[in-house]
Amino acid sequence: MYTRTPIIVTLAITCAAQHAAAQDSHISLANEIINLLSATEICLNTCRDAASVQAVLPQLELLAQKAADIKERQSKLPDFTPAEDKEIARLIPTYTTLSKAIDAHLQRLADSGLMSPELRAILGYTQPDSPPTTN
Repeated sequence: MYTRTPIIVTLAITCAAQHAAAQDSHISLANEIINLLSATEICLNTCRDAASVQAVLPQLELLAQKAADIKERQSKLPDFTPAEDKEIARLIPTYTTLSKAIDAHLQRLADSGLMSPELRAILGYTQPDSPPTTN
């Protein structure tokens, strides 16, 4: 079965790859993270049944690879400057909104039994089967 990558995911990955060729900064990488989260949210939003979950796996795998690339590039940067810290703080509301949307999708998928082992592996998603007990 042939599936097409949604244009938004392709554009996000292409833009991020082109941007990576330029000099990285905390701000540029923070913007890449926002783009990555947005693309992830769009992918997860399309997951409504087992077939749509299966269809989105290649796109999510690409996004997971991009996340690993961003993490690697981030580790090579010096500490934040105060100016970078202020600029990145402006992205926090967008980051929070996207994170909450992704969390809601993950919960919906888990609740509906659509969190396949492949999807769990790509997303690094773990959810305990039962609450931990205390002795």
